[in-house]
Amino acid sequence: MPRRLLAAATFVALVLACASPTLPLPPPATPTVEVVDSEHVTLSGPCYGAEPFATIYVQNDKEAEPDAGVSVFGVVATSCGSWSETVFARSGDQLTITQQLNYVFSTPINLCLGSPGNECFPPN
Repeated sequence: MPRRLLAAATFVALVLACASPTLPLPPPATPTVEVVDSEHVTLSGPCYGAEPFATIYVQNDKEAEPDAGVSVFGVVATSCGSWSETVFARSGDQLTITQQLNYVFSTPINLCLGSPGNECFPPN
């Protein structure tokens, strides 16, 4: 009898574990920012800065690239989770960066270009 009870309890635990939602995807690590010219920056995430093979999305929240009309850029991380992308952005722009893996999106991180450490601060 104790064996059956233990087996039943194990079965129920496994069923509940499979039915529970997946863990949330963590945000990517804050990338380094290299200024290319007055309208472009290159963002680079280190190894283990994102999930391997995740799609990294960078959105310019202030404006789209004038010639292309694009404000969202996407790149796939490498097998170690590193990534690099040159995007349209000017000093003062806010960039929102998120990662997607298997239809799950991470919480975003924000970069405010031109601020100390590119950190965004809430308005006073």
